[in-house]
Amino acid sequence: MSRIFNYLNSSHKGLSKIMRSLFDNLKDSNIEFFKKLKTPELNNYKLAIRYLEAGNLWDATFRFKLVSKVWSKNYMARYYYAYCLVLKDNVSTACNILNALLIDDPENEDAKLLLDKIDNNEQDKIKDKYFAKFAESKDKEDEE
Repeated sequence: MSRIFNYLNSSHKGLSKIMRSLFDNLKDSNIEFFKKLKTPELNNYKLAIRYLEAGNLWDATFRFKLVSKVWSKNYMARYYYAYCLVLKDNVSTACNILNALLIDDPENEDAKLLLDKIDNNEQDKIKDKYFAKFAESKDKEDEE
């Protein structure tokens, strides 16, 4: 990249300022890009949380599944993956994930609580509580 810049800079003096500006912008954006590449687990996990908070279950489930499969020691991603599956009525798979999670992390209180709620057939309450947040925000928008 710098050889191209040096060639253009030496042979076309009029383009020097434009090329320097473009090169600096490209370099800065690449630095940010490569910083994000160094922490894909954290980036995908944070993105999944944002999707979940925004009500985008498909993308949240996809991201949590990705993180839990690639970085299996990320126990919270595995928990949230199971939580998303409960919200999507895939309770049996969620139970399998939670049981496997409790084998790897027996002290995970969130997983125990979610599994207890499923065992007590309270998954509808879980779904109602989650989706109620979005109904409230829609009602507020309609009032305005």
